[in-house]
Amino acid sequence: MPSRNRYQHILVDEYQDTNRAQYVLLRYLAGFKQNLAVVGDDDQSVFSWRGADVRNILDFERDYPNAKVVKLEQNYRSTQRILDAAHSVVRNNAARKEKKLWTDRQGGSDIVVMQAYDESHEAEIVAREIERLQREGEAHGTRDVAVLYRTNAQSRAIEDKFRAFGLAYQIVGGVSFYQRREVKDTLAYLRLIRNPQDAFALARVLNTPPRGLGDKTRAALLASAREHEISVGEALEKAELITTIPRRQQEALVAFGKIIARLRVSGEQLALPRLIDELVERTGYETYLKDGTEEGEERWANVQELRTLAEDYVALPQDEQLPSFLEEIALVSDVDEYQDAKPAATLITMHAVKGLEFPVVFMTGMEEGVFPHMRAIESGKESELEEERRLCYVGITRAKDRAYLTYARRRSLFGHTNMNPPSRFLTELPSEGVELRGDVETEERDSWAELDWERDRGRYEERKQARRDAMLAGLPGSWTGRATKQRTAVVSETRFRAGDRVIHPSLGEGMVVSSVARDDDEEVTVAFPDKGVKKLMASFAKLARAEGSLGR
Repeated sequence: MPSRNRYQHILVDEYQDTNRAQYVLLRYLAGFKQNLAVVGDDDQSVFSWRGADVRNILDFERDYPNAKVVKLEQNYRSTQRILDAAHSVVRNNAARKEKKLWTDRQGGSDIVVMQAYDESHEAEIVAREIERLQREGEAHGTRDVAVLYRTNAQSRAIEDKFRAFGLAYQIVGGVSFYQRREVKDTLAYLRLIRNPQDAFALARVLNTPPRGLGDKTRAALLASAREHEISVGEALEKAELITTIPRRQQEALVAFGKIIARLRVSGEQLALPRLIDELVERTGYETYLKDGTEEGEERWANVQELRTLAEDYVALPQDEQLPSFLEEIALVSDVDEYQDAKPAATLITMHAVKGLEFPVVFMTGMEEGVFPHMRAIESGKESELEEERRLCYVGITRAKDRAYLTYARRRSLFGHTNMNPPSRFLTELPSEGVELRGDVETEERDSWAELDWERDRGRYEERKQARRDAMLAGLPGSWTGRATKQRTAVVSETRFRAGDRVIHPSLGEGMVVSSVARDDDEEVTVAFPDKGVKKLMASFAKLARAEGSLGR
């Protein structure tokens, strides 16, 4: 009882983020006095993976029947357009307290929804829009623009395109894609496969994952190389001759050397993406990362995103794929030139941005299976989908003046190419105050804005599903409402064929390497003299045959 009587008043902020233990503790401390005041927003409860339980705030009045509820609905950050869009999305959640934000900042710029044909094009239209905002004086520095994404792995395409455009950036709550530990580990393995004499790469991966090869063993390996005047790679091949370490470490070194030797053989036979697959399997790195934790899942996703990048090199001759890949990575991962530059944008995840605000916000990856995340869709739990929707609400309301939501028709992510329908959250946006640069339909807000939400929810849901079915009706057959692995390409009659000379509006003239049918589209691989090898979808790329092509 002393602890109950010790506090006359108990004040709790961010109550929507409290967990079960904190809930029980507060119930105990409040005791019979019921002297508890909490502040929170159930629409911003997005940390269930940390143990937060949104029911704590939703059931507060049940737990404390005499509680007085004060709704703080005035917003001092965003324009009314932005608030209306966010509310139009989040009100689709069943588990929430009814409220609607308003502001004195009436009107404002329309919400912009932009369609891209893949993640690279998506990053490009974001970069171009930032450049336009800079030219017109609407964006000036780091604190003006934020680019949001659901998972860290999505930042790779954005970072690469920003570098190409000369747009400096900063990453908040994380590190640059190529500086992430798991990416550097995988690249070190590839460097070692390419060059067994790379002592720095060997030092990085010798005990990653742990093999019992610590600093003493590494020092003995280096000493053996110096003593016999051979390279570190050669010393590894002769590890059984190192007598200054225990037999267990000798055997571990020999085993590691055999793994690298086998991978070198594979490197001469396999396409680069398959080599990465074999690398993470043979070395045990995949098992090492996939430890069942959220962090492990995120790290594995980054390795898969590196594999996605490797897909761009399969059109090259076998012996050029790995060296070209490593050379390119060496260039783009050198971020020193950006450290002194004034960042044009902040790159940040949807979760990490909570509590921050920016004049301009881009929300990328607005597709089913990306956002909402596939894990939430496949769980079959409405509570997980509702948390994803709250996360969308948080993202939109970070914007003060302008909000852009982007999605791609096809996306290579986590090592696979998916064709996903636009996010359900896009279909829940209001039709008023939204500028569409794509095909997605939005909510007919005017027809239901004045409905009694509890009484008419069922009728509203029927209309929303009908609109969604209509929207998906015109999309490729694989756009079924959830992410699906792209089907194996089936060769059929195509507009272009290997050897055709073509012209692209921005990439210039190039030669077709290959062309295959992809569902209802055509994927054309083109080698451009100054731009490298690019994969383009014919329906978007606006390719034209140059004079002298073979044609059909």
